[in-house]
Amino acid sequence: MDSKKIMIVILVIALFIAVFGNQGAEEVVEDVSEEVVQDVCTARAICIDDNSRAYRNADCSLTDEETCSNGCEAGACLSAPVETVVIDSVPEVETTSSSSKGCDIGLACLDANRKGYRTSDCTFSNVQACPYGCGDGKCLSASEADFIEGAKDVATSGTASFDTLAWRFSDFSEERILVEENYDYDAKVRFFPQSNRYNYFIASGFSNDIWIIDTPIESVAYQDCKDGLLTAVSYSRLRTDQTLCIETRDNNIAAMGGTWQDYPDESVELTWKLFE
Repeated sequence: MDSKKIMIVILVIALFIAVFGNQGAEEVVEDVSEEVVQDVCTARAICIDDNSRAYRNADCSLTDEETCSNGCEAGACLSAPVETVVIDSVPEVETTSSSSKGCDIGLACLDANRKGYRTSDCTFSNVQACPYGCGDGKCLSASEADFIEGAKDVATSGTASFDTLAWRFSDFSEERILVEENYDYDAKVRFFPQSNRYNYFIASGFSNDIWIIDTPIESVAYQDCKDGLLTAVSYSRLRTDQTLCIETRDNNIAAMGGTWQDYPDESVELTWKLFE
């Protein structure tokens, strides 16, 4: 092959490389540029606006959108605010000091049917409804509420004495006091022979519904018995000038007591009262 033909072949090869080689390079550049412009986001929960949130994926798309009724902050829905109630300050008795008005700190009744935690500036937090009413900073039970609403005044009263050493039963709503048999009794009481040297009567309730207070029966009022309600038991001892308080089966309060010297016997009269 002569030199002229060789030169022609070389030129054809060079032209082929120049045309098709540049086209491949342009395709590589175009592919790289397309990858660069793609969106990239950090995957996390975000607030879309003040009242909604969503989860933002790595490709910047949003999923799990949610409405926040109490507002959105840092990608999370805010909780409902704790109820805070402000009441008037408790009036203070005038003294020579110049202390400012305030309230005792602790659990207290906000009103007849709510309790909460009261601060020194008389605001309440953690307010809770009391279905049966509020008293002394706590929610009342159904039984306590019945006593407060129903038992106020002396409905009936009287005296009774023993005719034997055996148990004697009392149903205060029926005015059957210290009788021999009573299957619907509220309380039963008995005394022992003086030879036993017991200076008390034994008392027993139908369940955990009797308690003793150190107040003579003549001066006992409803509130005296009510204050000892939480100490109720099923078995106790009644001594002279004390009062046996009874939660009756009709959800009222009855009281019984008396006075005697040394050891009680069948001559002792017990006075009773029924509060309704």
